[in-house]
Amino acid sequence: MPTKFELSPAQRELLSNQPIARLATSTASGEPSLIPITFILSGDRIVIVIDDKPKSGSTLRRVRNIRENSFVAILIDHYEDEWTALWWLLIRGTGEINEFEDFSKQQQSKIPGAFRKKYQQYKEFSFTDRTFISINIETISSWRFDNS
Repeated sequence: MPTKFELSPAQRELLSNQPIARLATSTASGEPSLIPITFILSGDRIVIVIDDKPKSGSTLRRVRNIRENSFVAILIDHYEDEWTALWWLLIRGTGEINEFEDFSKQQQSKIPGAFRKKYQQYKEFSFTDRTFISINIETISSWRFDNS
């Protein structure tokens, strides 16, 4: 059952350590889209940077979708053949499209370092001229095989 947003220490740790998630968006008419993402947790928000990996088209579908319909979901999960290690975390919230200068000075000083710490691919990456997706977490559902 979804609960009103409050990240537990365990959920915060899962978000901080998991390298990939899936972002679900939809058009204004409800057509869904699901893509893998890299992300960081910044305070109580999830932040995604639009980076240099090859993309198709000029304005990305995820950006267009969030501009049309801000409701999003993020799924972070773990699978192993040993099913007692299974878990998932489903976050629902609203997304915003931001430019680097839209963030506070404090966030501007922390976001690049957080990405660089989590992903070595961002070591030489310039964040100042990038578009970001910032997600306000509204509800969290989670499950672990052992119910912890």
